[in-house]
Amino acid sequence: MDPMYLMVSGDARASEDIPLTVLHTIWAREHNRQANRYKAIWPHASDEQIFQLARRYTIAEYQKVIYEEFIPSILGGKLPKYSGYKSDIDPRTSTAFATGAFRYGHSVARDFDIYDGCSTNGDSKLQMYDNTNLFAFLGITFSGTRLFFQGQIFRLNGVQGTTAFDYEPARIIALMGGRHGDGFDNMLSSFIRQRSAKFDSIVANTLRNIVGVADLLSTDIFRGRENGLPNYNTLRTYYGAGNIYKNSACPKSAAVDSNACWAILTSNRTIASALKRLYRKVNQVDGLIGLMAEDVPSGAYLAPTTVGIIRKEFIRKRDGDRFFYENPYYFLRSERAAIKSTTFANIIKRNTGLIGLPANVFLTNEFHNTGKPRSTHCS
Repeated sequence: MDPMYLMVSGDARASEDIPLTVLHTIWAREHNRQANRYKAIWPHASDEQIFQLARRYTIAEYQKVIYEEFIPSILGGKLPKYSGYKSDIDPRTSTAFATGAFRYGHSVARDFDIYDGCSTNGDSKLQMYDNTNLFAFLGITFSGTRLFFQGQIFRLNGVQGTTAFDYEPARIIALMGGRHGDGFDNMLSSFIRQRSAKFDSIVANTLRNIVGVADLLSTDIFRGRENGLPNYNTLRTYYGAGNIYKNSACPKSAAVDSNACWAILTSNRTIASALKRLYRKVNQVDGLIGLMAEDVPSGAYLAPTTVGIIRKEFIRKRDGDRFFYENPYYFLRSERAAIKSTTFANIIKRNTGLIGLPANVFLTNEFHNTGKPRSTHCS
């Protein structure tokens, strides 16, 4: 990958994929905005002092967004009210969380559309083609490189099938500007508009066949085994609805668990049958696979055991962090109030040209993934 087209941030994954690049950029812009604010207040402060003040404040905003908007959105409810720092709480990341429950994102990832909401030509879809038949129809010579069609044709350099070809975020964001728009704003508004996929045992083909990398689901399963992720039934016992073998329909002594036993895990007979064939026993099911197969209650976003793991993790990380922004000994009351009143929509709005944002950008206010004009667009 050409370093010229890489995005720089505090995380090496800033150029891993476009959505990550966009998120890193939003927070980098917000940090710089806060730095300018502090510089205006203390013009004689050193660069390092300004950096640390802006860093401290931006981290607090990030914590607020995560705990007050993101977590309630995916868990279906707020965490218990913060009651202060607890020195006996261990905030370190658990294996159940890191290699199990928080991999839920690999299930809900989906192919997304990018809409040209920043250009005068309306809200047309920006499309990427690699179908040579289409180029013949348009009278274009195809030489093995991918082309973007946005009212006109752009050619991307590189060899098709290589990482240098597909993953140069800076160039792709520029191309996504459409005719006269802003590629960054186009992409961010498009992400906000569209729903994620359902949480289930299906992983998008895009992640199962990553060019030049691997099958991400296989990597996740291997990571769980390598890191000692407990089996599904153990996770369920500690974080979910309890030990399946406590149910009378599921005696632990059976050499192969009955259909009734597998039905406790999932009501999907096809999945239950496949799991039974592969694992024979519920307590042999890989933790991640069981989490993905578990039934999601009506109206919920995630399955109960996944919710339980994530919920406990974020409570520990909050209560065991003496620098958490709501700790009265870390920020002034006025600062805490300002942070508390800030939403991710506020942060996006003041660092982009987007308008029409939903109050909670993690919950789309649009019900269809179509090319119709949307509420969130560029000013």
